[in-house]
Amino acid sequence: MNDNSIRINNFKRGSSRIVYILNYLLHYIDKWKEIMSSSRYLFCSRYKKKLLPDYVQRMVKRYAKKIALDKDIHPHALLHSIAII
Repeated sequence: MNDNSIRINNFKRGSSRIVYILNYLLHYIDKWKEIMSSSRYLFCSRYKKKLLPDYVQRMVKRYAKKIALDKDIHPHALLHSIAII
């Protein structure tokens, strides 16, 4: 992490990309890294393992059900809900 960016590695495809993040999020990322210091993943489960696609999908569906969302929601739909200022 430097210059408000994170490098994301896709080990399956052998590629990586740079994602830029907002300044105020750096504080939260640093705190999360302190809590999960022994994990090699930034986005990980509470057991410090990498998040698998089916786990993320189940988590999104579970939270959609909690807010009584009647739509069939999936993680990709979250990409369409982002707003940029």
